[in-house]
Amino acid sequence: MFRLVLGCALILPFFFSTPGYGEEKSGACPSDSISRQVEAGLALFGEQDGEIANLKDRMGHYDVPGLSIAVLHDTDCIWTAEYGIAREGTPVGPTSLFQSASLSKPITAMAVMRLVEQGALDLDEDIQTYLTSWALPKGAHSDEKPVTIRAILSHTAGFNAHGFPGFGPNETIPTAVDILNGAAPEYSKAVVVETAPGTE
Repeated sequence: MFRLVLGCALILPFFFSTPGYGEEKSGACPSDSISRQVEAGLALFGEQDGEIANLKDRMGHYDVPGLSIAVLHDTDCIWTAEYGIAREGTPVGPTSLFQSASLSKPITAMAVMRLVEQGALDLDEDIQTYLTSWALPKGAHSDEKPVTIRAILSHTAGFNAHGFPGFGPNETIPTAVDILNGAAPEYSKAVVVETAPGTE
């Protein structure tokens, strides 16, 4: 089964379905079949469940100016393509940069679970055990209800931070510790535990 990775501001909700038309593409491993599936075989969900759409229409619907796609099979990248424009009208290309946004969540979770599998991390250990350059400030957590990796991965750790806006291409990027301490308040508040872990 193919996994689809989209580099764009909004992930388009679709899976492969029936083939259709083709468009310009560049790729490490071009394939007309994959191209047709990606570009014209998008199965919609929700109110339009079962309908088939094409990529251009979905980009217009979600106001996505440009995106980059990589199709992976097992561990191999078998096809890539770029569509639309980046900033200032520049066409999206193989080296165009996109914010990873929430795509980083499953990748982080996979890396964490690999470390758990190797015995390097314990999902239920107090996170303070592993922190070295930063420590959780006093908050709603306690020895009885500590913040654990399991709680962080399941969004039940009680943190006040529910999202992060990211940075523009010409903005200065603070260090991870500065972000956690709220030293760049225009981007995010200091990270604290507002509710007891596991209660919400």
